[in-house]
Amino acid sequence: GSFKGGASVTLRSGLLGFFQINPEVFEMVIRDMAPYLDGEHVVEFFAGVGAITIAAAAGGGGPKSAILVEIEGEAVQFARQNIELNGLQGRFEARISLARKMRDEIEPETVAVFDPPRSGLDPRTLKRLMEVRPKRVVYLSCNVATQANDLSELLPCYRVEFARLYNFFPRTPHIESLIVLERAR
Repeated sequence: GSFKGGASVTLRSGLLGFFQINPEVFEMVIRDMAPYLDGEHVVEFFAGVGAITIAAAAGGGGPKSAILVEIEGEAVQFARQNIELNGLQGRFEARISLARKMRDEIEPETVAVFDPPRSGLDPRTLKRLMEVRPKRVVYLSCNVATQANDLSELLPCYRVEFARLYNFFPRTPHIESLIVLERAR
């Protein structure tokens, strides 16, 4: 399938891959998230077809550079196509890897973006975040309970800069939560 976003972004995805089902709400998420990615070096974990970081770069802004990390091979192929379709080659790259094998890409001046499965972040990734303390953590979650648990580990070193809930599935109890953390001084 493909998605045409409001800010002139085109995204392709496979039939069996995961993609946000509600484009209007997804655009709201990207609008809210984009200022926290602009001009930054971003590492996006659980990146899928690259929808978040690539959409944030639409219209000329967005991250200075980005590494998109995804384990599913077909999604990485689509992420690479989407990078090219949106003219981001040279600035963006997609890598097939387990998130835990890419933890070393998180550095102090990195913006780490997470959109994990319902289970949340694994303990070693949380440990890496606490050790390295990247300047910003952007965390979109479909499970507010695991997100709250993960964030409770990080809050001693971070402050909440932005928080918002999104209803991707109207008339259901399923919501997504976006939290942006800034490194505390």
